Amino acid sequence: MDDAEESKGLEPTVGDGIHRIAKAAISAVPLISGPAVELFSALLTPPLDRRRDEWLSYCYRGLKQLEEKIEGFTVEGLFQDEAFVTAFVRASRAAVNDHQKEKLKALRNAILNSARSTDLDENRQLMFLNLIDRMTELHLRVLIFLSNPKKPLREMGVSDMKGTRGGSLLPYLREYFHSPKSDLLSLGMFVADLQASRLIVADVYGEKTGMSLYAGRATPAGEQLVAFITSPLPEDDPETGES
Repeated sequence: MDDAEESKGLEPTVGDGIHRIAKAAISAVPLISGPAVELFSALLTPPLDRRRDEWLSYCYRGLKQLEEKIEGFTVEGLFQDEAFVTAFVRASRAAVNDHQKEKLKALRNAILNSARSTDLDENRQLMFLNLIDRMTELHLRVLIFLSNPKKPLREMGVSDMKGTRGGSLLPYLREYFHSPKSDLLSLGMFVADLQASRLIVADVYGEKTGMSLYAGRATPAGEQLVAFITSPLPEDDPETGES
């Protein structure tokens, strides 16, 4: 069954749950009146509807997998939880506003983790969803890299040597993400933004402390965010939408 066919089956399957809540939440696009707007609306509505339906299908597949794994868990019952509904609506609005696969995957994983209950209270979950909404997928990739540099550095054949290249991880970030040398400043801006959000430590480069290259640079909040956007489904395919 393809995504289009699966999306058509959401309403009778979930009833007043996923489809109706999300459709109401993310279909309200404020527009001014006038003939030109009618043309604009005709152009804009189809891609918005497609994004919405793809997002609903993507979330639904993941939630159904949780239903199969967790005894007593049901998708229908989940939508009786007001805190979850709020999180789902917040994530859905962000998802329809974006096209980046890794951001959509992070939002979907956040919903799955919220559904199966986490150690995060609802305020922290909503704060994290707001952070994800304003981030790019490069923010998320850099945060994940810095939260546990050991794995990607080993993949690159980099040994745990203090003081190498001044102890800075920035050159390795550039290599790992295949960024040109001229993009170091831009990459540094993403690092600085994560620092300003207090998701990574101030001395991310290790130049002052001489800390291990393998040492994680995420703050406790950064580690919580990484866990929140990590799929609870071990069989998940790394590609968004193929779980």
